[in-house]
Amino acid sequence: MTQFGWIFSTFAIVIICFTFLFKRYGRFWLISIPATFMFIYTIFNVLGANYLCSHYQYHELKYIIAINLGVIIHTIGFVLTDHIFKFNFETEMKDFINKPMKNEKDQIFKFIFSFVIIVIVIVTVIYFKMLDSIPIVELLNSSSKVLELAKTREMATTTFTGKYHRYSFFFKILLPYLSLVAMAATYKNRDKFWKISFIFLFIFTCFMLIVDIQKAPLLFYLISIIYLLYVLNKKVDVKKLIFVGIGFIIILIIMYLFILGLAGRGMGVVFTKISMRLFIAQTKGIYTAFKVFPSHHDFLYGLSFPNPGGLFPYEPFDLIKYIFKEMYGYGRFIVGTAPTPYFVEFYVNFGYFAMIVSMLIGSFIIQLTQIIFLRSHKTIINLGLYAFLLVSMGKLSIISSLFSFGIKFLMLILFVGIYKVTIVTARRINFKSSNE
Repeated sequence: MTQFGWIFSTFAIVIICFTFLFKRYGRFWLISIPATFMFIYTIFNVLGANYLCSHYQYHELKYIIAINLGVIIHTIGFVLTDHIFKFNFETEMKDFINKPMKNEKDQIFKFIFSFVIIVIVIVTVIYFKMLDSIPIVELLNSSSKVLELAKTREMATTTFTGKYHRYSFFFKILLPYLSLVAMAATYKNRDKFWKISFIFLFIFTCFMLIVDIQKAPLLFYLISIIYLLYVLNKKVDVKKLIFVGIGFIIILIIMYLFILGLAGRGMGVVFTKISMRLFIAQTKGIYTAFKVFPSHHDFLYGLSFPNPGGLFPYEPFDLIKYIFKEMYGYGRFIVGTAPTPYFVEFYVNFGYFAMIVSMLIGSFIIQLTQIIFLRSHKTIINLGLYAFLLVSMGKLSIISSLFSFGIKFLMLILFVGIYKVTIVTARRINFKSSNE
């Protein structure tokens, strides 16, 4: 088959699957976890995939078939999960958004919420004090060059001397989540506390997501804001979604002009850079994985999985750094990473069949998460978590499952559980004391 034939086949598969899903689930499917996953996966991994293939050698065929299977198998997996749990998305989504939302006006809820925000601010200040330089500040310094900015970002994230994952949990996970909770509370309660909280948290979150001059986290956060707004307003306007998409393109252009120093280079250069980042850069990591494993490097057989506390007798293989080096060479100025979709990690560990099985399991987990939320209570805590997971689980399409469901995810779920228990306990104590 020629390259045109593969391109035509890929686009045909995408169109058929998306048309089927949209007709099956309706327009509210656009603000579901499975939809977010499919859109992110398709944009970053599928649409530009064939342009990396030249003669469709063996590893390229494995790569392009896997990319297309990702669209097909996840579509099938969503439908199979529906049948297992007798799930009707249209009906249950309408029931969920029309549920009355629990009001959270009591002072106990606000006090605990404020206390957590103070903790986040303190942790953030400690993190900043541990940095030699803050990337966003260096960006504002006109004398800083692109490579110097990249090195500063690396030192603030990849090679941070402290436990970056511990600090980043507070301002990359907890902060965006609580800002979404505040947004839901503002919509419901309309009081000054929640309005001020949301404005502060929105600004604080935007700053912290771009402080290391990465572009994607801020865009994904803004998407979660838009999606939550649609849920709160109980309607999805497809035309407005198109304008939202145009707005994100404008934001991307501004980011590339200032963060990558492309101002004055012409819009053609900017659009080329953006197109390469959206359609080629991410899927190139997948291409490299199929090129390297197992022809240049044997399958890992679980070595890329975490080994907490050295519990097992092996040293974890740093897959995303290895793929980055294979993509760009070993003489790079910075220590970079090249994350890939969750199913690629199963391929490099256990082979092609394991990858296909992981796609089915992944689609099951994604759709099951959607089902759980639609069948849960409609509280501002749950709404905030739903909006957060809409995007964070959608990123399974571009990052490892162990990253998505790893320690940070478990810490978030644990935090939500403790948060709920603390509020309920405090209310009971307050109720008893007021009756005595």
